[in-house]
Amino acid sequence: LGQNIIALTPEQLKDPITTALWESRLSAIAAGTEQFDTFMADQAHLLPILITPITESAGTGLQGHSCPECGNALRRLPSKKDKGKFFWACFEHDTPVFLPDVKGKPGTKQPRTKLSQAPCPEEGCGKMMRRFESKKKKGKFFWVCENKHHPLRSDDDGKPGVAFGG
Repeated sequence: LGQNIIALTPEQLKDPITTALWESRLSAIAAGTEQFDTFMADQAHLLPILITPITESAGTGLQGHSCPECGNALRRLPSKKDKGKFFWACFEHDTPVFLPDVKGKPGTKQPRTKLSQAPCPEEGCGKMMRRFESKKKKGKFFWVCENKHHPLRSDDDGKPGVAFGG
């Protein structure tokens, strides 16, 4: 939400020259060469001009698309990882809803695949292992224990196999 507000904030408010001018005027107020009321009157005049793009974007920036879970408006946000790409989000839930961007409109929610789990076969462990697919070799799987000190294991027909290096 904070990043969205910053993205909507007019450049003049983010410009260090604006901050420097305000600091200079505040110093003048402290020195007694400028009146506080004059400074505040200028800010009261400038503020509506600066925040109008934010308040107008609050309505139109939501693009009129509804969250499939609660019906509230979705927000289209830029991706941090992929420059020039976007995603859609609703933050009105304990767990936010994220949707892919498909040609400027929200796509359908991708179902999360449930991770395969199995008890760790290490003696006395009692923790669970999870099955992962290799990013380098599609269709190849391996197992990882919640106890990070245990070795990775091969996949034996969907179950933890022998320890790598063992």
